[in-house]
Amino acid sequence: TTLARELCEQVRRRYPQVYPLLIESEQWKSISHSSLRLDSLWETAITKRLDNSKALRANPSALRVLMQEGRLVVIFDGFDELAALSSDENRPSEVIAELRELFASEDGHGNARVLLTSRQSYWNAIRAVLPDTQSIQEFRLNGFDNDQRKEYFAKRLNDPAQRDLALRTAAAISKMYSEAAVDTEI
Repeated sequence: TTLARELCEQVRRRYPQVYPLLIESEQWKSISHSSLRLDSLWETAITKRLDNSKALRANPSALRVLMQEGRLVVIFDGFDELAALSSDENRPSEVIAELRELFASEDGHGNARVLLTSRQSYWNAIRAVLPDTQSIQEFRLNGFDNDQRKEYFAKRLNDPAQRDLALRTAAAISKMYSEAAVDTEI
């Protein structure tokens, strides 16, 4: 969520002609029980993000026009959390298909940009079952090195015992992941 918020802020600062629209996992939950629809998505997103959204809520087609013109980038945070709300193992594929349909231009040449954030372990588990992954561009975050972990925990944990435990736990997790990566590459 921190990353998605920072991406939203960076888009806002660097590209003033583009409006970033962040939809956090809590908002996903409010629309996850039915199929994604343009009107419910638009309503949910702009109501939280804009103080005076009455005019935009009255014109849901504005979302499609903004997307097709490349003036809006939608950032969906917590894709793994949305999929976890359903026991249907096909739900991730369905959500991806719904998003593609939702943001597709009528002529097939739109400039829509949609960003999904997800935990890497979840994405790795579902990638093989997703349709048409050629159109999906993946970005991966690098993990913290030991010095970055120390700095992070020093800023957030006042108790030295808690910092030490956090560092040891993080090191063990990092070791486990690196060993698993070596095993899968063999």
